[in-house]
Amino acid sequence: MDQQTLSHEVVKQLHLCGHFLHFRMGCMSGKNRIMGMLYKNGKMLQKELQEQLHLQSGSMSEIIIKMEAEGLIEKLRCLHDGRNFVLRLTPKGIAEAEQRRSQLDVTAEQLMEGVSQEDLLLLHEKLENLLKSWQLCPAERRTND
Repeated sequence: MDQQTLSHEVVKQLHLCGHFLHFRMGCMSGKNRIMGMLYKNGKMLQKELQEQLHLQSGSMSEIIIKMEAEGLIEKLRCLHDGRNFVLRLTPKGIAEAEQRRSQLDVTAEQLMEGVSQEDLLLLHEKLENLLKSWQLCPAERRTND
């Protein structure tokens, strides 16, 4: 198989994997990503969270409003700069984040149960290299600047 054909085949496989994981695990939703980051970091500036998750401000605001209404997060005005907001999970949000984390752990184990540790380590290394190369690609830098 030539390089171009192989590249196309790998991209198709990655697309199918992404599609499967998106619908099987639901980990791509903005709400779940926000909950995961806040659970990991405790509290964050809304702007910082938005930048790290690469969300548009309108999308971020919409998700935050819904999460506040569900009682999952608190939005507090920053004491140092009144224009910014600090976000943190409520006890209900923490409980939901922990439950979600447990579900993801079980699902990840189930998905990889037929793959050896050696193959998992190799796949992890190859995917890390691929993601690093994409982050360093000049076209990607231009769209993020």
